[in-house]
Amino acid sequence: MQNVGKLNIAASAVRFKHMKTNGFNLEDMSLTDLKKIRLMISLVVVAYILAIREGIIQQKVQKIRTIKYKNGDKYPAVSIFRNGLQAISNCIISWFDLNKYLSFIKKKKYSIIQIV
Repeated sequence: MQNVGKLNIAASAVRFKHMKTNGFNLEDMSLTDLKKIRLMISLVVVAYILAIREGIIQQKVQKIRTIKYKNGDKYPAVSIFRNGLQAISNCIISWFDLNKYLSFIKKKKYSIIQIV
């Protein structure tokens, strides 16, 4: 049971890293108005979920290069988040593209649970 707690803490640390410095750079925005901060965090959470979703799909569709460490552990060379964020960044350039992407997701009716 202790390992589950450690995994949750590690997963939370990774999420915060992606949101702060390794993906969305929230700290660089220098927002001070509480309403704007809440709105921005909400948008970042939605984008994070979409990036993870797309990363899982990409992982199933194409082979992802893995790195093997001395202790025998193997991990993807690019994280699911990074892979998904890159895929979304490549297809969404404008608000029109974002609307088209979200409509496509809505038609597919995939939930994150169905993908995993």
